[in-house]
Amino acid sequence: MVFWAFALGVCAQPQQDLVLTSGTQKLWPHLSVLNLPSQSDSPDEAMQAWQQQGGHGLAHEQAQVGGWIPQARWARLRMVNPQSTPMTKVLVYPSTTQDDVQLWRHGPGGWQRVSRADAGTGWLQGAQHVHWILHWQAQEANDWLILVNGYNRVRFPLVLMPAEEHLQLEKNSAVMSVLLITLPLALVLMSLAYWPKTWSQGLVLMLAMAVSEWVGMLWVSGLGVWLMPWWDRWTWGWVGETAYLLLLGLGLWHARAVVAGVLPAWVSMLLSLLMGWWWLVAPGLALWAPWSLRFQLVWLGSAQALGLLVVALWAMKRQPTLQTRQMVMIWFIYLLSAVVYVLHRWMDWSAQVTLWANVVQGSAVAVVFAASIWQQVMAMRDEERTQLQRLHERQVWWAMLQHDLWQPLMSIRMAVHLLNSPEVVAKEEVMTSLQYATESLDDFAVIHAPEEGGTPQHEAASPPPVRDLKALVMRLVQEHRPMANFLSVSLRSHLLPLQVRVHEAELRRLVRNLFQNALRHTPAKGRILMAVRSQGGQAWLWIVDTGSGMPQALLASHVKPAHAQQASEHVGQSTERGGWGLGLYSANHIAHRQGWSLIFKSRLGHGTTVRIRLGPVIAEASGG
Repeated sequence: MVFWAFALGVCAQPQQDLVLTSGTQKLWPHLSVLNLPSQSDSPDEAMQAWQQQGGHGLAHEQAQVGGWIPQARWARLRMVNPQSTPMTKVLVYPSTTQDDVQLWRHGPGGWQRVSRADAGTGWLQGAQHVHWILHWQAQEANDWLILVNGYNRVRFPLVLMPAEEHLQLEKNSAVMSVLLITLPLALVLMSLAYWPKTWSQGLVLMLAMAVSEWVGMLWVSGLGVWLMPWWDRWTWGWVGETAYLLLLGLGLWHARAVVAGVLPAWVSMLLSLLMGWWWLVAPGLALWAPWSLRFQLVWLGSAQALGLLVVALWAMKRQPTLQTRQMVMIWFIYLLSAVVYVLHRWMDWSAQVTLWANVVQGSAVAVVFAASIWQQVMAMRDEERTQLQRLHERQVWWAMLQHDLWQPLMSIRMAVHLLNSPEVVAKEEVMTSLQYATESLDDFAVIHAPEEGGTPQHEAASPPPVRDLKALVMRLVQEHRPMANFLSVSLRSHLLPLQVRVHEAELRRLVRNLFQNALRHTPAKGRILMAVRSQGGQAWLWIVDTGSGMPQALLASHVKPAHAQQASEHVGQSTERGGWGLGLYSANHIAHRQGWSLIFKSRLGHGTTVRIRLGPVIAEASGG
């Protein structure tokens, strides 16, 4: 061992003095690292070890690939102020997690330890980065020793910078850390407003994972020691590492809850065993060999991220649900953080890269958590809206049901009136009125009885049958003629013999709704015209009346169910004014469902014209 150390010392280059300037300077090109790990924290013993090696040590970049130093190490350098005026600079160790860093300065009285400037005692009196404020007299040159004692691997990425740049560094780091932590926190707090109605076991576990991430983020970002400096970095290290141990175990628990019933049972058993590792075995190893904890968190945690991402993709392939997609996003984020760590070792990036990767990782996972709750809240809101919409449609449906009953009931009323009339009434006229009432009730049963949410069940996937439009409309005219006569309204028709594809029951229902509106709002001595025309190869049905017309506000809103529901209050007022909107809404609803065009033209006090385009003319019926 002595020979190996001596050989390394002989091959190493002597250190070069660091000549101070007014700008930012890195220490690593000028550091000489003691070959052997430190056996004590005495600077005198460290200097004796250097003397035993002929005053030489490993140049920092030669200590190990990427400048990484295993275990605790001493480094030495000489700094010179060439200026004729005193100089003050800040020496920064750009790591928010490293605690045991010592700086010694050789003076007239020997080696003196320099107190750190980042140790505070009150709220917001700490600092995110380890640093010292150093002073030099004019043309002063002195030797410095640095001891970095950390588990797993440590390095010497120290930087000298002006006080202004250091202050800006602290401000930038604090602002970025606060944004990355508080933004997802705000999203989650917004989502918590819906707790516990929307929360499942998976969301509760994700909340616990997010809390663990936030605690870990307070540690790796340095915000914890900045906000609460009465806990030193060593204490915050244990708090943060414990949070990450808890996080890895919770991640396995969450994964087990997601894949249960989706993947084979042995997957859940394996996840349970791994969860026991993080919560039982890993803490025991950390107590026995503290250096092993970060090794487990970094490398075993990276392996877990890769494994759980594979499991999540497997589960999503079998059952692509919101929960499996969330699991894929979570472990993809963790795997990206692991890749950044590997690249930082390979590319010799600053340790700050891995620390900020952890902070961004935690923020991204928290955002996924908040988005997951928000998605479930939105799904619940959509479900409630759907239920309200169904309730509203059912109310409108009942109103239309009541509206559609008006015509058969009026036909029955007409038959009773004819029977009670002192005048001589033909039996056929009474039977015709009752027959039309029966047909109306049959149509009513076909259309309304199976209807749920506004979709009639009688509509088949096959195209509608071809019907004789003239014959169909003529029967509707005859059906309404007794009522028109009773109301002293002239009812005329002009019907071309056309054949079209239509659902007969739906067309009868639509025409009855429009006829009812026309009869209700056409005064005595008024006129109603029913016409069938062919224009451009399309079959058109016209209903024209000389009634009271409709206000423009009603005409513009006839497609709105809310307006129709208000109009339903007037249903049953037969010949009285009122009941404007429900028939129009019902007619528009039928036309929209059948693919027909419904065009209204009306002016208050001047009657109404309704045109219905029923589709292409198949042929002209015979006997026209």
